[in-house]
Amino acid sequence: MLSMGISTVAKGACELPRAYQEARAALDLVPSGGGVAALPRLSPFDYLALHADDLARQLVDPRVRKLLEEDRRRGDTLAATIRAFVEADLNLRLAADRLRVHHNTAHYRLRRIEERSGRNPRRIADLLELLVALAIRDGAGEGGAGQ
Repeated sequence: MLSMGISTVAKGACELPRAYQEARAALDLVPSGGGVAALPRLSPFDYLALHADDLARQLVDPRVRKLLEEDRRRGDTLAATIRAFVEADLNLRLAADRLRVHHNTAHYRLRRIEERSGRNPRRIADLLELLVALAIRDGAGEGGAGQ
């Protein structure tokens, strides 16, 4: 089994100790079955979510946690809708097109997310909370980032 952690770019020998520490930290993100975790391929958001501790997980509202866990068991359609909505810069029609569903279906899913979680995906603060909870769930569920 091979596991590899890759640091950000070191600009000269004086940065090698920092790069070494980063590479060691990246190894913590590699799944137990081996793989590669490359820090330059992670966004700061992903890095923070993957480093979430038990306290961060406890801070996720139980309604949000329950919604995301139930959604995972049912095929992750609501999580996919959240991600598509974000990737489409909050343009619901574009998100629906990318999901290959009618825009009314995407609208219904956002309403369902709000009803079940108490978070409105159209409000930035609520959307960020949903994204953080989703990133923590996925980081915890996969045991790391094999990037």
